[in-house]
Amino acid sequence: PIKSSAASDVYKRQRYFQIMGMEVPVKDEAISEALYRLPEKKRKIILMSYFLDMTEKEIAECMNLVQSTVHYHKADSLRLLKKLLE
Repeated sequence: PIKSSAASDVYKRQRYFQIMGMEVPVKDEAISEALYRLPEKKRKIILMSYFLDMTEKEIAECMNLVQSTVHYHKADSLRLLKKLLE
C-alpha cells in the first residue's frame, strides 16, 4: 500500500496578516516570519503588492503616499526580505 503524507505536512501552520480589512494567509513559514520582521509600512506595501495584486499607484492612493515613496519602500522591502531569507 502507498503511504499518504502526514497531516502535518498537508496542514502546515499559516500566519495571517491583516491588510485592508482582510486576513491574508501566508503558508510558507520562512516567508511569513520574514514578513513579520519587516517594519509595518514595508510589510503593508509588500502584502498589498504581492498578495492583493495592487499597483504601486493604488497602494500610494490607499496609504496617502506618493508613488515614488511606495516604489522605494517596495524595493527596500524586497532587499530586506532577501537578506532575512538567506
